[in-house]
Amino acid sequence: MFGDRLKDLRKQKGITQEQLAAAIGVERSSIGHYEGKSANTPSDDVKIKIAKFFNVSLDYLLGMPEDEITDENRYLLSEDEKKLVDTYRDMNEQGKQYIRQTMMMAAPIYIRHNNDSALEKID
Repeated sequence: MFGDRLKDLRKQKGITQEQLAAAIGVERSSIGHYEGKSANTPSDDVKIKIAKFFNVSLDYLLGMPEDEITDENRYLLSEDEKKLVDTYRDMNEQGKQYIRQTMMMAAPIYIRHNNDSALEKID
């Protein structure tokens, strides 16, 4: 399952095995082994690098069915997302309200067409 998820993530991102290997600091042949049908799986350190690179949880990467993955561990935040969350948390209520209103104005098409419940989450 790990190999299938890894290969799917790599193809979705449109990168080669060589590019992924360079990004996480392993040999290209290692990526081939991880994606192959053999039982070769990387060390925990490499698994963590792969999860961070693709911005997915280890649960997802290791093959846990998506309906069993909780909201707490579904996504890893990028550094930019962490900064945004930290900045938001440091704001007073007036600042937070301004951000929520700005989001409502900036994303009406997405909210209306893709996620009606997002309106409730932002309010």
